[in-house]
Amino acid sequence: MDNMIFTSEVCGVVLIAPFDKISRPPCSTIRFIVFLSLFFRCFSPFSLYHRIFSLTVDNVHPIEDVAGTPVDQVFIGSCTNGRLEDLAAAAAVLKGHAIAPFVRLIVTPASRAVYREAARLGYLKTLVEAGAMVTHPYCSLCQGRSGGLVSGEQVVVGTHNRNFIGRMGSPAARTFLASPAVAAASALVGRIADPAPYL
Repeated sequence: MDNMIFTSEVCGVVLIAPFDKISRPPCSTIRFIVFLSLFFRCFSPFSLYHRIFSLTVDNVHPIEDVAGTPVDQVFIGSCTNGRLEDLAAAAAVLKGHAIAPFVRLIVTPASRAVYREAARLGYLKTLVEAGAMVTHPYCSLCQGRSGGLVSGEQVVVGTHNRNFIGRMGSPAARTFLASPAVAAASALVGRIADPAPYL
């Protein structure tokens, strides 16, 4: 299913890119086959449904509108919000606390360099002591990869950059995108929460 999601993101670029003498390589037959493949994937019934119902980037709400929503899982990391300052913000909220016992908190640093520096500064220790599972740097749950795929109607708060339907597992699950501080506070109390009281 990830491939369908990827191609639905790519198809907008593929369909508006010019196919002229400059962009046509010597192996244009192969390129044309790839183009047709992407074209049909982009306009498959799943892809059209996906683009109509899930690509609403303006679906933004103040925290007051969603505060109190119960949370099953929190994901902090990947390339988008797994930078050193993001891990520091999450650690600041969680320092000296433990996450809610029914919440799974997964942290994925953005790179090996960030991982090493966060370990050196004690951020990873703070996160682990609070109950987080820290993974090696990779796309992780942002791309719907192992270790935290959701099922049923679970609710996820994540700091990644995509919340397409089904991207993290079940198409019935709900994903709320948030800052690392909001994500950490939500893991702490087990529902979407403002981090201000914990800073």
